[in-house]
Amino acid sequence: MKVITTIFTLALCIFYSALKAQDNFYFSGSIQNRNSDSIVIIQYYPTTFHRFDLGEEGNFADSLFVEEGFYWLSDGEETTEIYLAPNHTLKLSLDAKLFDESLYFAGSLANENNYKAQKVLWLESIGDYAMYGVYAVKSEVDFLYYTDSLYQERIDHLQKDTSITEQFRSLAEKDDELNYKRALDNYEMMHRYYTKNDAFRKSDTFPSVFNDLDFDNPIWINLSSYRNALVQIFNQQVRDIGLKEGQDWSLECVKIMEKNLKDKKVRNVMAINIADRLTSSKKVDSVYLYLEKMLCDEASAEFVLNAYRKVSKTAKGNPSPKFSFKGIDDKKVKLDDFKGKFVYIDIWATWCAPCINEIPHLKKVTEQFKDKDIAFISICQDDTHERWIKTLEAKNLGGVQLYAENKEDSFFTDYSLNGIPRFILLDRNGVIISPNAKRPSNPELISELEDLLEE
Repeated sequence: MKVITTIFTLALCIFYSALKAQDNFYFSGSIQNRNSDSIVIIQYYPTTFHRFDLGEEGNFADSLFVEEGFYWLSDGEETTEIYLAPNHTLKLSLDAKLFDESLYFAGSLANENNYKAQKVLWLESIGDYAMYGVYAVKSEVDFLYYTDSLYQERIDHLQKDTSITEQFRSLAEKDDELNYKRALDNYEMMHRYYTKNDAFRKSDTFPSVFNDLDFDNPIWINLSSYRNALVQIFNQQVRDIGLKEGQDWSLECVKIMEKNLKDKKVRNVMAINIADRLTSSKKVDSVYLYLEKMLCDEASAEFVLNAYRKVSKTAKGNPSPKFSFKGIDDKKVKLDDFKGKFVYIDIWATWCAPCINEIPHLKKVTEQFKDKDIAFISICQDDTHERWIKTLEAKNLGGVQLYAENKEDSFFTDYSLNGIPRFILLDRNGVIISPNAKRPSNPELISELEDLLEE
């Protein structure tokens, strides 16, 4: 496909882009028991915003350009959210073996970031009840009571800290509010999922939370809660309209987004956000064209183009990327070992609830096709070997069970893996039939596999 240039759009954003040439934030620190040779600040996940190389003793220092907002800090193993703003400094102290417990900040944004670090520990002390999703199994009345209570506790916790600036407090309040509203908006879907009651519908009196949300607020766009809320709203609009035969969910969602978002910065950031989800589309070329209309930053345009090119390489009809992972017996198993068979791949982790929920369905499908030319391969990713072994034993899992030691293995990055569970279906020659195959819980998977065997 001929790539349409973005020269005209980029010209509209010369002033915005030029600002990025000048650093306005200084970040330094020291990391003990480090997990890698660098740490990374991520702005619009998964876009790497800045990498800091660590010295021999774990020290680092560098300047960068920032806009006010919440960012992600990763040491290669763990991640935490931090607050950055222009014309400030921040110094980090961290022991990677005690990540959350040891986080400490100094500098002009110390109070705000120490608040965020302590908030993580406070929420951990509450346990699972600090998560809105825990209440999704409850009745509507109980769900509203418990989520309202948790939201109020979060707000009270924020108000008690008098050391933070009002500017930060305002942003943190909005973040808490949006996460709370997203939980309310997700209730019906989550309740059906966890209770297995597909007929459940929330009442007519259930709060409608996103009717008045500002779609074009450049101040909030640096909050992941705001970006996720926008995606949630536009996805709901696709549900309300309903998909006709042949229509693609991702394409219809990005059409609505491109039409409704007016602010240049918001459009640009959301294009980056959606580019990470290109793997779920069956019409990648068309989605890319709409994303291209939304871009107004050269670096962002390059990121989206690279994402499009990567996803195009793992589209239907292309040879699958290869893998080589260890099995239970510690021997290497390669994709090429299954040439001549259809291959159904499940990428999962023991901590992933949706992954675990698919296991009984996968066992049934595996049993149904056990004497057929289909290999069912489960790859445990981003997990510990010990938890993997325990889960295999507890769940009595069959099929081909593999463990990936490196969550950044090229097999995952080539498939642009950004969430699990993920299912992939290949033909007898290792050619991709579907980079996002139907889940085992989908009854249509069985008929699809039967049709393939009859060809």
